Amino acid sequence: MRQLSFPLIMSLFLAGAVQVNAANISWANASGGDWNAATNWSPQQVPGTSDTAQITLSGTYVVALDASTNVECLDLGGSGGTQTLSVNGSTLTINGPSQVNVNGVLSLASGSLLGSGAITIAGTVDWSGGGFSGSGAISLLSGSFLNIESTGSKTLNSSTINNSGTTICTGSGEIYAYNGAQFNNQAGGVFDAQVDLNMYYI
Repeated sequence: MRQLSFPLIMSLFLAGAVQVNAANISWANASGGDWNAATNWSPQQVPGTSDTAQITLSGTYVVALDASTNVECLDLGGSGGTQTLSVNGSTLTINGPSQVNVNGVLSLASGSLLGSGAITIAGTVDWSGGGFSGSGAISLLSGSFLNIESTGSKTLNSSTINNSGTTICTGSGEIYAYNGAQFNNQAGGVFDAQVDLNMYYI
């Protein structure tokens, strides 16, 4: 029997330990619940840095981001019902191309959405607080909605929002834009300012 030296065994062990395989992790609880509960996902693990989080199960429910987390991509919105991802006090970091489909709702009440991944919106974004940060552009397609709500301050940090959908402002207050952040109303895009809104470029 050939024996392996201890350093070689450790090298093989460590090489295996650092290998990370990206996976599609799908939401599996039609009643909604907390993001960081592994039993809410299939397979039963919380999406990690190299994974795609798929919240596409049909039904009407809310997924609450209950702790800051980092994923490669996000796919939000199934074929029926309304699937809401609530970001309220935590940070969701997305590093790859992502999408909010027609039945998906991204609700940002506080905390932040950041990262380098571009996000295509065909569904709805409800923005009542917190902010967007990072180099990834947010593109609102025709038929999509961005609802700017409440009187709280909001921030854009390095982010670009391209609006080809409908933005409805029902909450007065301020948006602070930092580090070259932009809001571009594209051809065909609608910006419906129902109240006064101040936007400061800093």
